[in-house]
Amino acid sequence: MMTITWRKWKVYIILTFLVLLTFPLLYWSRPPSVPAFANEEDEPRALLRVNTQEPHLALTFNVEWGEDIITETLETLDDYEISATFFVSGEWAERHPNLLEAIHEKNHELGILGYKGHRFSSMENYEIQESLKNTIKVFEKLDFAAPAYLYPPKGAFNAEVLKIADGENLNTVYGSIHPPLGTGSAMAEHILFHADNGDIIHLNATDESKGLPKALNIAVPVLKEQGYEFHTISSLASGMDIEIKKP
Repeated sequence: MMTITWRKWKVYIILTFLVLLTFPLLYWSRPPSVPAFANEEDEPRALLRVNTQEPHLALTFNVEWGEDIITETLETLDDYEISATFFVSGEWAERHPNLLEAIHEKNHELGILGYKGHRFSSMENYEIQESLKNTIKVFEKLDFAAPAYLYPPKGAFNAEVLKIADGENLNTVYGSIHPPLGTGSAMAEHILFHADNGDIIHLNATDESKGLPKALNIAVPVLKEQGYEFHTISSLASGMDIEIKKP
């Protein structure tokens, strides 16, 4: 009996050690980021987060298809009096000019994903440039100011993508917190576990993100209770020390 018990304890000890060893790696291995916010060598980098002691956060959303979740998201943000930044595809904007107008009228900031939301890292340079230019033209056609921010579709980018975006006067934003699609409770738990001063929380507001409204209704009140304030990317980054990373 004593031998069996000790063997079990050895298994528990080994498993606990592996969990403790692995957890820091999982926690700190946030996805890469890089802008058109430049580094000391004046090379484009993407904005990861802002270095600040103030309890400031930014909520950002991707929108490339659907209208139900984005409508509910706008209502939820309105309830909490929060301004956020929305990255939309040019194709979606053309199909839903009324929703683009609703985002703008509620004092949210508009950025772009590219025209169809295709992964830039698998496209030729001229295709990326064409995608950005076409999306900017959509904004012009719909009487919106030229966008200042780009979120690389699917979060995929490389140095060439950053240079092309910079050439189109677009600042690339990646963010520091990326909750995976899932239940509202799971997404909220991810946000609340990771949120810290200066973080940029990136979420999908497409119709596949069914848990998003619930996630916001759980996480936002808790973060506000903890003293956090929510900002657009422009407001968060204004005059602040930004944190950037290479691709």
